[in-house]
Amino acid sequence: MKQYSKEYKRTKYTSRQRRRMWGYLRPKEIPIVDNALKNKPRDRVLFKLMYRCGLRVGEVVGEEYEYKVGPKKDIEAHSVLPGIMTDDIDFGGKAININGKGDLKRIVPIPDDVFGDVMYYLHDYRRWGNKNEQLIVRYKDDQPMTTANVRKIWTSLKNRMGLRKDIRVHDLRHTYAMEYLRAGGDPRDLMNLLGHSSLDITMMYVQRMEEESNVKARLIMKKMGENINDDTEKEFELSRGS
Repeated sequence: MKQYSKEYKRTKYTSRQRRRMWGYLRPKEIPIVDNALKNKPRDRVLFKLMYRCGLRVGEVVGEEYEYKVGPKKDIEAHSVLPGIMTDDIDFGGKAININGKGDLKRIVPIPDDVFGDVMYYLHDYRRWGNKNEQLIVRYKDDQPMTTANVRKIWTSLKNRMGLRKDIRVHDLRHTYAMEYLRAGGDPRDLMNLLGHSSLDITMMYVQRMEEESNVKARLIMKKMGENINDDTEKEFELSRGS
């Protein structure tokens, strides 16, 4: 992967900060999640929109939030993410129009298999009548889900799968970013796909990739008999979001 170190300011994080900010599914864990969602049409769409499309949970189901604005970021503002409505989906172009944080709008492509999941959920499972309505709803009353509902479902699913306890639902979005970069994607394109207001935010994922790659290289050297500190394996696990 191209080294971007000279193009942005590197930030030092404590171990606790890295675990909190940069959790993500490891490549071997993604198929486990895929399999667990196989017979759950709604939840398959819900979570794949995060780890396959990079959406925030609030962008999928809607959320009210507070944030800071102004030159000194000292002015409180309030905003509402509406969540995905069926009219937001471009069925012909296989994309979603997203209203993101800070009122940033973007178009996010939907991978073919995820688009197939969306179509099955709407037409075969939910019996959608082509009206403009909330995409993800609760089973019991067809009302829009809340972010609290989503976190509860994820926690239950995560426990049944035996995944690491510290993987949060927001880390599914991180998973998308890391997989995009692993596949050779450009951070500038990733910034637009994630709806970041600044490239500096996106470049933190690049920093994580570089940290992971460096530690992985040291681990290989250790196994080849080079004189590498015994803490390398533990550091490698931390760098991968454990």
